[in-house]
Amino acid sequence: MENFSWFEYLITFIVIYAFIYRLRKTDITYEAKIPSPPIEVKIETIQNQIYLWNKATNDFLAQGETFEKAVRILETRFPDTKFVMNKEEYQKTTSKQ
Repeated sequence: MENFSWFEYLITFIVIYAFIYRLRKTDITYEAKIPSPPIEVKIETIQNQIYLWNKATNDFLAQGETFEKAVRILETRFPDTKFVMNKEEYQKTTSKQ
């Protein structure tokens, strides 16, 4: 094994220090997309208009002349959100149309 001079030790130290410094400056992050739970929808018909509400918060979601139009608007406003609704409410609403 060969002996290192002080200059070679200095160069080795600088290289290692620069490598560690660069590793610390590198922003290593990982963002996981955690799917949100589906939102339960309440359906209401008022004067030939279909209104869709968030069942948990009573927030307005969408409205339309038909159920299909209201759902299309809902999908446009909330593209990455899943919605669920009560089967009986859906059947009552669609049978009136």
